[in-house]
Amino acid sequence: NNVYANTVENTGTGATTFQDNVTATNVNVNAGTSTFQDNLTATTTTITTGTGNFNTVSGTTTSNLQFTDNGTANLNNGLTGNVTTTADNKGTLNLVGSNNQTVTGTVGGVGASLEKVSSGATGATSTFVNNVYANTVENTGTGATTF
Repeated sequence: NNVYANTVENTGTGATTFQDNVTATNVNVNAGTSTFQDNLTATTTTITTGTGNFNTVSGTTTSNLQFTDNGTANLNNGLTGNVTTTADNKGTLNLVGSNNQTVTGTVGGVGASLEKVSSGATGATSTFVNNVYANTVENTGTGATTF
C-alpha cells in the first residue's frame, strides 16, 4: 500500500521495507535500514548512521538527500535532487544495480564533501549532471561513470 505522511521515520535499529510508493515531506533514516522498493517523493531525506536502499524494485527517488553522520544511501535508479552533508567527510553515496542511474543535483559542496561516492556498477552507466564533492570517488564495477 502507498504511504502518505508528513514524516516517515525509522527510529530503531531494525529494518523497514516500503513495498509501494512513499510520499512525505520528511523521511528520516536513522540507525536502521529503510528500503524503498518503488517511488520515493520527499522534500528532504535525512540519513544519520543507517542505510537507505532506494528503488530496489522499480520507480524513482525525488528528494534532497542529507547526511548528518556516516550513513549510506544505495540508489538503484538515480536521484532527482541534491546530496548534502552537515559536516565534511560524512555519508556514503552508492549507485548500485544494473540499471542506468542519473543524479541530477549537486553532490556535496565546498567544505562539505561526502566521505565516499561509488558508481559504475557492472552493467550500468552512472551519470552525474552537476559537481561532485567527495573525499573518495570510485568506479566499483565494470560499468561506466560520466561526470
